[in-house]
Amino acid sequence: MVYWPEEGCRGCGDKMAKPQCRLVLETNHKCSERGFKPEEIQRAHIVAPSDMMDGRISAIKGALQGAGLGNRTAILSYSAKFASGFYGPFRDVTKSAPRFGDRKCYQLPPGSKGLAARATARDVAEGCDMLMVKPGLAYLDIVKQTKDAHPEYPLFVYQVSGEYAMIYHAAKAGALDIRAVLEEVLLSMRRAGHYTNTRYTSP
Repeated sequence: MVYWPEEGCRGCGDKMAKPQCRLVLETNHKCSERGFKPEEIQRAHIVAPSDMMDGRISAIKGALQGAGLGNRTAILSYSAKFASGFYGPFRDVTKSAPRFGDRKCYQLPPGSKGLAARATARDVAEGCDMLMVKPGLAYLDIVKQTKDAHPEYPLFVYQVSGEYAMIYHAAKAGALDIRAVLEEVLLSMRRAGHYTNTRYTSP
């Protein structure tokens, strides 16, 4: 994950002009200016910028190339990241909710199928190597859409904290078998077209 806390506020990885305004171009310039020191990420195979800001992929691509890592370190784009209520448990535990405003100005609205397609196409054009849909279960149509549009790109699906918490607490209440339901959910993601997934459980 790429994140520069010194460039923003808690919960936002961008320079701020005022509470509702993120200086995207200035932050992208800072990314390129800062670059990547080989000793900092020499063991990293993948860089995954989680904020999905416009122009972020091209800025990171240029920084990697400038550090001589363009052919060594892949970029996993959080290309279709939705403004979701399912992030709640993670933000509570890590205390990473924004101090003011929210992330809805740059994360995708839940109903925006077309914007998801455009954001993904943008990141492909900017040079990403892998794609992601986040969260997973409520967005399997986006997984299918993304895989159909970009079949040659590995596609990650992120099962976020709220998705796991929903299943976990239902299992704790005796309402379902957690292993069977987790397997069913992961199979649904694979059926929709994912390459692999990021989740809060282990096999």
